[in-house]
Amino acid sequence: MKRLLPICLILFYQAVHSQNIIKIIPDYVLIDTDKNIGSVGDTLITYRSLTHKDVVTGYLKIVRFHNGKTAAKIIEESYIYKISQRDFVKKADVASNDILKTSDNPRGSRFGIGLIYTTNLPLQKFGLGFCTLSKSFGFYFDFRVHGTGMTIETDDDFYTNISVNEAENIFEDEFIDEKDHIVSYNFGITLRTIKGIYLFGGIGRAAYDTYRQYYDQYGILGAGGRYWITGPSSEPSGYSAFGGILINIEKVFIQAGYCSKPKGYIAGIGIGRGP
Repeated sequence: MKRLLPICLILFYQAVHSQNIIKIIPDYVLIDTDKNIGSVGDTLITYRSLTHKDVVTGYLKIVRFHNGKTAAKIIEESYIYKISQRDFVKKADVASNDILKTSDNPRGSRFGIGLIYTTNLPLQKFGLGFCTLSKSFGFYFDFRVHGTGMTIETDDDFYTNISVNEAENIFEDEFIDEKDHIVSYNFGITLRTIKGIYLFGGIGRAAYDTYRQYYDQYGILGAGGRYWITGPSSEPSGYSAFGGILINIEKVFIQAGYCSKPKGYIAGIGIGRGP
């Protein structure tokens, strides 16, 4: 008797939800019946039964009937619950454009977000980007760094009151090393072309700092005579333009593009999901 109870519950569930999704292919689903489901062009709402309630997983548009089954095209998916073979369908009571504005679709599937590890090669090998996506346009932001300037400035052997002229011509200290530090911030927009492919672009600013290391033979300055000062930048700070493409495959983003300052090729990978 105990073994029969789960089977009875399954049969009861299928009887209540007789319009079930039985197969999913890219952008389309197959429903197990063509009875009392609507006509070609009608909009269907897909649901999933959870322990506490039924939640909306997406919206379909009926495209054809065949051998007692219904084929429908996926027109929207919930950002939280993706359409699956566990779902059942009901005919929508209003036009799809009105449905998509209701609160039945949790968080909405019209928007997406992405978090990207982004680089500007060959110089800036570390950066973070964030983007919002929609079926029209969204927003993009990133920052990238090159060098260890922030670390140098916090060391005890860094001096802000010594110029290059003083180190070389007055102290006559030996030049040892030079390091560049570049920080860039970029703001822009994203534009959807087709599903899963987005263009991004905008403007930004790159700030350049150069640090020079010298050796004090008398050991007065720095640690063991080695010390850092600020030097003339290898390139002036300024504004930049950037652009490229974002490809969203499942929950992965692949980024490629070009930036004018510092000149380089944008490459990145991230997580998230588009609409």
